[in-house]
Amino acid sequence: MTEAQRKWAATQAFVMKIKPERLLRRPEKALRGRCYDLVVSQWFESFIVVVIAANSVSIATLSFGDKEVKSDVIEALNWAFSTVFAVEMLLKITAFGHLYFRLGWNRFDFTIVFGIAAGFILRLVIQDQNLVASISTMVSLMRIGRLVRLVRHVKQLRTPFNTIIAVIPSILNVGALLLLLFFIYASVGVELYATIGFHGSGLSEQSNFRSIGNAMQ
Repeated sequence: MTEAQRKWAATQAFVMKIKPERLLRRPEKALRGRCYDLVVSQWFESFIVVVIAANSVSIATLSFGDKEVKSDVIEALNWAFSTVFAVEMLLKITAFGHLYFRLGWNRFDFTIVFGIAAGFILRLVIQDQNLVASISTMVSLMRIGRLVRLVRHVKQLRTPFNTIIAVIPSILNVGALLLLLFFIYASVGVELYATIGFHGSGLSEQSNFRSIGNAMQ
């Protein structure tokens, strides 16, 4: 790493260790206070982790050629999970108020829930089936985004995740080195084999050295 990148990595590691968090006080109003007690309880946290894990399993069971009954069941489960996450978000907003949006993970949760809700509404309103299929694909991608929440809730995943964030400059340097090696290999291939015919040489329209682009594939 360069000197600047080493300083950036060291700063990131330091910030992750000592990053201060705003002290959340229990609201005085009865409704907000009850919501606060609920969302900060350990059993509620454990319940959300179980729901995320169950959602992961339901997504993993999807496969091409599934029967309609199976697809309908998985779709119903996905909407049930979406409802749970939406209720969780509303409870936290009620409990924390505007402080809810100060935490990056909460903003991520809000984006996921809002995106799924918007996709559901658009599917009800839009009549074009091709567009509905595209929206369904986007909603599915948003659902997969929930899996990232496990990093937040499972402490054993947080350390590797923070480590990956801290070493991003090193990863970029390794990627640049590999790209350079591929380019050198492709350049040598073009110089040596660009004029060789396809027949009997193991080369084809898709696999050849007639250009840098093809040679790097």
